[in-house]
Amino acid sequence: MKRTIYSVAIAIIILSSCSLRHDDVQSSIYILDWYAEAVYVMDSTLVSSTDPLLLAGDGPSDIIVDDNNIFISNSGYGGNASIQKFSLDGDLILEKTTGEMTSPGYLEECDDNIYLSLWLDNSVLVMDKESLETVKTITGVAAPQEIARDGEFIYIGSNNVSETASIYKVNTATWEKTEIESGSNPSFIDISDEKDVFVSCVGDYNSIYGSIIKISNDSVVKRTSFNSYLGKVKCIDGFVIVLDAMENAYLLSAEDLSIIDTIRVSSPSDVERINDKVIFSTNVGKMYVSDLSSVADVTEVEPEYGFKTSEMFVK
Repeated sequence: MKRTIYSVAIAIIILSSCSLRHDDVQSSIYILDWYAEAVYVMDSTLVSSTDPLLLAGDGPSDIIVDDNNIFISNSGYGGNASIQKFSLDGDLILEKTTGEMTSPGYLEECDDNIYLSLWLDNSVLVMDKESLETVKTITGVAAPQEIARDGEFIYIGSNNVSETASIYKVNTATWEKTEIESGSNPSFIDISDEKDVFVSCVGDYNSIYGSIIKISNDSVVKRTSFNSYLGKVKCIDGFVIVLDAMENAYLLSAEDLSIIDTIRVSSPSDVERINDKVIFSTNVGKMYVSDLSSVADVTEVEPEYGFKTSEMFVK
């Protein structure tokens, strides 16, 4: 079910203190607009300004926000590949270029460090948050994609389209790296509160369609295949949401990966939880929202500015 409404009329009652990333009540959605190369902020009632908080670099890829700063990776499409550090007010503090043929992609953070995947360089940089100096380079990672952290371990997705492609598990205390065979193009990763790792194997956009897998104790224990190519994956309250690369999203059981429902969303790009709501962004200027109690029952939101969203971050 879809009902078109304007964001200025939306009232969201915050009933929950949970989120996809944190246990605190969230107040803001940071929206990385790939077309405008800018970051906009939407509040918990889904009201946003038409003025950007900040302007990113060339071809922005990902955004992450901690208690003090905003970090953005820039692929360098049409310009310079870099990582940027901003204040929470949007002032640029520091920018580090990563060089040609690196293509910075996804970010993750832990304590004093930022992790940055370099797609074309087949590596992941471990950078000091304060200085953005590289303290470690994780090499031998085929076309690294999304990074997810679980304690002292990070999991790294891969753009390798082979049917036997793997994700990578890295112990950040010893830097030991192991591989877990996953499937074609295992680009996107999320980890549940129960420590299960869910991977969206996108497919090769040719003859291999996408699948979603569940990994427990470093072994694939469940797999659900689709007749399409996939996008991002998110865990939320016993469910798994996986985006289709072109249209729709799917609500799955986190237990057995059975498909519970299809969520009608055009050109989905990301999904996040903010308090008792689930937010779906798109590449085409639309956003959708649903209640946590009925995730598949989405409402189309029309912000005053139509965001062409690559990534969201809820804080």
